[in-house]
Amino acid sequence: MISEEVQKYKEMEEKFLQEFNSRSGSFFLISSQWLNNWKKKVGYDGEPNTSISLGNINSDIGHKPKQVLKYDPIELNPWNTQLKPNLVEGVDYYVIDSNMWQSLKGQQQMCEFRNNKYRSDFTIERESFLDNEGKRQIQAYLQCIKFVPIFPSAMSKLQASMIEGEQYISPIAQISEVVTILSKTLKTVTSFKFVSKDNVRLYKLGSSWNLDNLKAFLLQAQKEKKQFMEFTDIEFLDPTQNKQIKDYNFEKDQILLMDTKEIHSTFLISNNIFGQEEKCTNCSQYYNLTFNCACKKVKYCSEACLQQHSYQHTQVCEKQDDTDEILVNLLPTPQSKLGLTGFRNLGNTCYMNSALQCLSNTTELSRYFLDNSFKFDINTQNALGTKGEFASLFSYLLKRLWFDKQTTISPFQFKRLVGKLSPNFAGNAQHDAQEFITFTLDLLNEDLNRVKVKPYVEIPDNNNRPDDEVSQEQWECFKKRNDSLIVDQLYGQYRSKLQCPNCNKISITFDPYLMVNVTIPQEKKKVLEFYIIDPENFWLSQPVTHYYEPELRLKEVLQFKSQEWLNCEWDQIILTLSSTFSIEEVFLDQRLEQLKKQLKQEKKLQLRKLTEQEQLIQNDQQVHVLIHNQILTMNNWKKDIVPTMYFILSQNYKYKEIHMFFFNCFKNVLKNFADFDQSWLNSENLEETYQQHILDKYWKIMFKSNQRFQVNCSYCYKAYCNDCPLEFTDKIFGDCFQREDKLLQPEIQIIWLKPCREKIDDMYTEYQKIFDPNYKAPVVNINWDNNQKSNKYKQTYTLEHCLEYSTKPEQLQVDNSWYCSGCKDHVQAYKTLQIYKTSKILIFHLKRFKDSYKLFKSKLQTNIIYPEKLDMTNFVLHQDNNNLYELYAICNHIGESGSGHYTAFCKNNGDWYKFDDSIVTKETNNIVTPNAYVLFYRRIEQNYVEYDLEAKLKQNIDLLLADEVFKQHLQKFQKENDESVDTQKQEQPAPPKQQEENNQQLVKLDINLVNNQSSSDTNDGDEENEDEH
Repeated sequence: MISEEVQKYKEMEEKFLQEFNSRSGSFFLISSQWLNNWKKKVGYDGEPNTSISLGNINSDIGHKPKQVLKYDPIELNPWNTQLKPNLVEGVDYYVIDSNMWQSLKGQQQMCEFRNNKYRSDFTIERESFLDNEGKRQIQAYLQCIKFVPIFPSAMSKLQASMIEGEQYISPIAQISEVVTILSKTLKTVTSFKFVSKDNVRLYKLGSSWNLDNLKAFLLQAQKEKKQFMEFTDIEFLDPTQNKQIKDYNFEKDQILLMDTKEIHSTFLISNNIFGQEEKCTNCSQYYNLTFNCACKKVKYCSEACLQQHSYQHTQVCEKQDDTDEILVNLLPTPQSKLGLTGFRNLGNTCYMNSALQCLSNTTELSRYFLDNSFKFDINTQNALGTKGEFASLFSYLLKRLWFDKQTTISPFQFKRLVGKLSPNFAGNAQHDAQEFITFTLDLLNEDLNRVKVKPYVEIPDNNNRPDDEVSQEQWECFKKRNDSLIVDQLYGQYRSKLQCPNCNKISITFDPYLMVNVTIPQEKKKVLEFYIIDPENFWLSQPVTHYYEPELRLKEVLQFKSQEWLNCEWDQIILTLSSTFSIEEVFLDQRLEQLKKQLKQEKKLQLRKLTEQEQLIQNDQQVHVLIHNQILTMNNWKKDIVPTMYFILSQNYKYKEIHMFFFNCFKNVLKNFADFDQSWLNSENLEETYQQHILDKYWKIMFKSNQRFQVNCSYCYKAYCNDCPLEFTDKIFGDCFQREDKLLQPEIQIIWLKPCREKIDDMYTEYQKIFDPNYKAPVVNINWDNNQKSNKYKQTYTLEHCLEYSTKPEQLQVDNSWYCSGCKDHVQAYKTLQIYKTSKILIFHLKRFKDSYKLFKSKLQTNIIYPEKLDMTNFVLHQDNNNLYELYAICNHIGESGSGHYTAFCKNNGDWYKFDDSIVTKETNNIVTPNAYVLFYRRIEQNYVEYDLEAKLKQNIDLLLADEVFKQHLQKFQKENDESVDTQKQEQPAPPKQQEENNQQLVKLDINLVNNQSSSDTNDGDEENEDEH
């Protein structure tokens, strides 16, 4: 058997020697000592010597080095075994092929099996190559390289230790082969998460780098939070080039950097060959993003990601094309919404949305931007403007509202520009709509100012000249610096009068205004709420609001209001400060201001008319008793169902008389139970009927034990009493007060039993839920309108009243004093502000918000009645124009200061519409509401001027296209767009035929101009974002 194996091996060896030079690929190295021993053992050249022990194959020539990467496939790679130093081929080892190696290894394993010995062998496999003379050589020795992998997770642990070590690589290995093996190895690493492809880049550091200065460099980069590292003296090992490791001439201890890419991260070393990687909006992976949306706000790594994210992105997508291109291509169509388009709420942007809708429906303003007339007035020299950027974007926004076919659009681009120009409006905080309107119109005025360079203008003094002359002179001074459509349509003129309180010197100026600030009168009286208990049903009460002067006393209010509220005298009223569980004493001589402070949460001022029985009790016999109406819970806990009450009982009452007293008080409550027989109330023997049908069936009455520590109960005299039943006996109530331990405060509990308990859901259940649903509460004789019960807007004024009130003299504050030239001092002058001249568009700002000592301003909830047709004749000093106006837009604020929500009512094509962010509905209700904040009026002109938007737009477009500069700008932008399309088409793979049509349509959607669609908003606008309610 052995001789056959030897013969077979000799044949393989002879064939190998003949074909060695012509063979390619890898070969195996075997220890010459082991091979010679094997030949002796098997009788290769003579008689076999079976006593020879072979030992491990290659244990004398090979070893396994310690390497950085200890994962497959590099763990099993031939690079993971190394020859011992200074070995010579033919002396220390021989080269054999794979067949010879498998044969020798098989025989070795057979011997081990027979001898029950199992050893570990070293498989040393090496690549071969042809030298310059055409002879095949074996690359026996591997190259030892200092190896340092870097990636974000490793950087985070850099302070403790840097991952580094020796890695053996064949010098003749191709760079692409090395990268492939390392890439596959990273897939098997479990301690970190690397991307599955394109995850390795190799760099050779120059000889100036060592492990110490490399670690210091990485730590500094981490400290500075650099996203990308820029090395000096570094060379990229490009796998696309046909190069081997030896071509890079690695010296001893020279460092090989492996830049690896983790999931949700990017490569750390900056490399101009690849360009900068960015995060894909859909999958959040970092790639060179080549698939971009037309809005240029999002980028994707692939067409699949673009399609997956398209629905979500359309919520905020807004095309960022050149505004000049939009002006030419965005045109009205039969599908245009004509101003009935909503705005998406981008996060507390309802203030902006409502303001823009009001401005959009200001016809004189919107036409100017829709037909491109504004383009001829753009001021590129005004330092206070934006060189037309804001005006162009505002025009684009209006065009989308009027010409777009979408029901909802996203004003993201406009909001971003506003935040950039005014940090006050940056972010997603709540803001004031009136301030936003002022900001917008001011910026439009600067962008469209026909005065290219503002001159210095000195305003002349009044010198007691006529108002007409001075006002005209000061208006012309204003127009020398401000001349735009905004001024023509929206600016008016105030007459401002300042009068010194000391020397009565008067100064009169005429100031331009954009908005009329309307002061709302404020009542100095404060509000106190009383709850009137129904005399017919003590479970019912209704609130009554009373405006009071702080210095008034409670007794004075009752004397004045007792007849109106309860149809009785003031001394027939009992008043308590009650909650569900407790009650407090109220003194009649108490000031209302002090009483207001006692009204805490859930406490009510209750007024009750004394019953006839209570009124008959003498003062010296009166006992004020607290009455609790309660139910028993499932756990037998007593739970109050109405606020605690005060009743007056007599000390001479018998216990059974107390029973009948409460039966008489609450008979109207009992009437409303379905099983209560009303004939019981007409019984001849009422006490017997009460005991038989009411007591212990509808209720039981108990004394609430108020015993003190180690003192017996005041009612039953027992040491341990947990509330005593009020027995139906002749025992005298006053006997409880004759003992030494007198009652502190007598309390009685009326415990309501079945069927009442089953019908009560909880302690705050409304009365209607407790009893029969058809029950109608008795009418209480008080002056109160039930419809106004929840109305906070008690004070009501007309807009005309507020305008008149706004003209009253107001004394300036100390921090806003006026310098009087007569007194030569700063004084708190009296200022009177009157409208001297009105504008064509009149905007009224109702000053609802005022400074408060709290964190936020307080809001006046006063109801202002404003007419749809307003005559300003009585409020304008200069009567040279028609002063009849009509209402066309309202900006509403719902809620309190610091929170709430803005909406708008706007008149569009003769009908009123409500604009609530993305929801636009026809408004059929009354547009006069207590929420009005900014009112927009338009002067009623007698002469109607015909206007054709499409004709005017076409005319202006033709004029713009005739401008060579404008035309060249469009051509340049079109060329850039075309190049962008070509780049994307080149980089994306060729789609299959069944997808080709869909992909072409997708490219058109993303790249084409806005003549087909002005934005990427493809949803129907029915979804509504949450708002800041």
